[in-house]
Amino acid sequence: MHLDAVSGELHYFFGPVVKDKSFIRQDMEAIEVPAAEYAVFTVPATKDIEELNDNI
Repeated sequence: MHLDAVSGELHYFFGPVVKDKSFIRQDMEAIEVPAAEYAVFTVPATKDIEELNDNI
């Protein structure tokens, strides 16, 4: 999303697009992504986090 001013790292955010945020747990955070042009990649469904990492 942007370079971290301290570390210089680039951050990626993964998640669904939702209209209703009422289901978001307290240990999660919703982010508003401003309208712009973005690269969008579809990642196939996986059985576990390791396979998700491989697919990405």
